[in-house]
Amino acid sequence: MPSKFGTTLNNYCNDNNILYRCLIDGTVETEEQFNNKIVWYTGQKDSEGMAIVGTRPNEITWEVIKAEMDKL
Repeated sequence: MPSKFGTTLNNYCNDNNILYRCLIDGTVETEEQFNNKIVWYTGQKDSEGMAIVGTRPNEITWEVIKAEMDKL
């Protein structure tokens, strides 16, 4: 079963045409977890085929995602 955070992130990005790739390490329920438990990827691979770590899209903020989570 997807987490509330994962569902919210996916729905928000789909609704706003935001492309993202990330790995969520555990549960994300606080801003601290949001800032520290997500690894964002560029969607590209390096010469050895490994995913390239990137930065979080500017449109994805804790405030926006938290507000959406509260609606669920």
